[in-house]
Amino acid sequence: MGGLVRFHVAARSLNRRMQHPLRTRESLLIATDVVNQLLVQRFGVAASRVEDGAPLGSLGLDSLALEELRLLIEDRLDIDLDAVELTPRDTVGRLVTVVGREVVT
Repeated sequence: MGGLVRFHVAARSLNRRMQHPLRTRESLLIATDVVNQLLVQRFGVAASRVEDGAPLGSLGLDSLALEELRLLIEDRLDIDLDAVELTPRDTVGRLVTVVGREVVT
């Protein structure tokens, strides 16, 4: 009987590990879509300039615009980013990663 219980626990653990990457990938896609849409539509950034390595400051976002972006993301995805402090040196990729983590939880 102990072997069956261990098998069941191992199968559940494997199932969770297999599901997590999918959720993470999906959350990153959602985060990427929302961040890109807001940068282009709300802040007038050319879509061709929105790349993972692009610093937010190089896209024309100052500290006030970054706070507005943070609030818009919170509102759009119904998540809490209060602990996130964005600076003009942060990149689009970092923002997407942080937002993606919150979408998962």
